[in-house]
Amino acid sequence: MKKHIFIILTVAIIFLLVACGEQAYPEIDSSLVLEEPTTAELRPEPGIEPVTEPDAEPEPEPETEPGPEPEPEPEPEPEPEPEPESEPPAASAAQYVSDIEISIMTPGGMRTGTFSGYLIDGVPHGQGVFSTVSPQGNPWTYTGEFAYGLFDGYGITQWASGQRRVGYYRDGHFFNGRSYNDAGELGYETVEGQRVRPSRR
Repeated sequence: MKKHIFIILTVAIIFLLVACGEQAYPEIDSSLVLEEPTTAELRPEPGIEPVTEPDAEPEPEPETEPGPEPEPEPEPEPEPEPEPESEPPAASAAQYVSDIEISIMTPGGMRTGTFSGYLIDGVPHGQGVFSTVSPQGNPWTYTGEFAYGLFDGYGITQWASGQRRVGYYRDGHFFNGRSYNDAGELGYETVEGQRVRPSRR
């Protein structure tokens, strides 16, 4: 019996609480609820200009002190023009003479005689013929090449007695060749300035 009474009281209390709650919190009219404005409805009213924040002024760039002006590059010095090469002095022209008296150095010493041939600077140079007389009175003639007043090159020396020398001279001396006696027989040979007697067979 007590249990039934407790249940009834509990139900009654719950009923009372529900009734009191409806009176304390009446139903809210949905038309009175303010809707949140959307971005599309946020428009300024006519005649009112919107307030805009002024653009931030750009910060002035710090002034830099001008550096020293670059020195102008020196102009390159003009290269000196090469001096014209001096031409070597031209050799004196050879002069041909005939039967002039001249003194030249021979293998037997200084001799004076007549010369026909080419001279350069007053001395025999090139082909020529020199005739003179030995101290013993034997005339002889050299026919051949000269260089700066000396027998030099191929030449033949002929004595009036018949003696003959044929070969090459160097610096006024008989260097390579053969010497023949008055009878035309080979007397001796000269090799590099040295006399060599021929072998007898």
